[in-house]
Amino acid sequence: MEIDVKHTSDLVEPQERLKHLINYSNAVEVDFHIPPTRYYRSGLEMVRMANVYYTEGNLENAYVLYLKFMTLFLEKIRKHPDFNSVPVKMKAINQAKLREVLPKAEKLKDQLLTQYKEEYKRYVVDRERRKKEQTRNSADTIKTEANIASIGSAHSNQEESDQSLANVQIPYDVEDISYPDPNVSTAHTGGHDSWHPSRHVSVVPSLPTVDRSKKPDTFDTHYARTNLRIVIVPALVMLKFQNMAQKSTLNNIETCGILAGKL
Repeated sequence: MEIDVKHTSDLVEPQERLKHLINYSNAVEVDFHIPPTRYYRSGLEMVRMANVYYTEGNLENAYVLYLKFMTLFLEKIRKHPDFNSVPVKMKAINQAKLREVLPKAEKLKDQLLTQYKEEYKRYVVDRERRKKEQTRNSADTIKTEANIASIGSAHSNQEESDQSLANVQIPYDVEDISYPDPNVSTAHTGGHDSWHPSRHVSVVPSLPTVDRSKKPDTFDTHYARTNLRIVIVPALVMLKFQNMAQKSTLNNIETCGILAGKL
């Protein structure tokens, strides 16, 4: 005989959980069409099964059977129309079982209450742990989404920067390299032609005049114009360098820098 006690729940407080178990156990009905002697024989089997459950440590099922047995033979069976037809010997055996079951049921009640309190305490601890994990996971998710958005923004900015570099006109000669004057407005110009040195009245810094006729012949031969590489210098490099060196410049201190690049 398997007793269904699924009505109990770890979510319920111990006292309330025990109350539900008692109410379930007291739900016993007597069918008047069944002879009362059959109930008495079934009662002995109920006590035997309850003792087995108790020995196995299944306290809930043992307590339910003990309560059903007491409810049936202390209250319900007396309302049966044929109750007086039950033999005296059978009633005496039943009374002996009742005296045996009553203290066991009371002891089981205390044991179950202690068990329910321990289980509820563990449940509360586990519930708090799950809440903390959910909060931590939510924070990690928000942080991850922020990192993804930051990476996406950086990638977008890099693409814009690459596109700006792609739009810069490549000079055809070393002497064509120029640095736009940040103090000169270029709002009236547009397109790629605005970067050509012939469009600028003022160029900073100005290139020194070199008389290449005074250079040794070996230089002209080895470093001919056809052997020189095209150099692309972003316009913002000079402006950023000037901003970084501004403090030193005001203090009449020379600032040097190294311009590096890729071949």
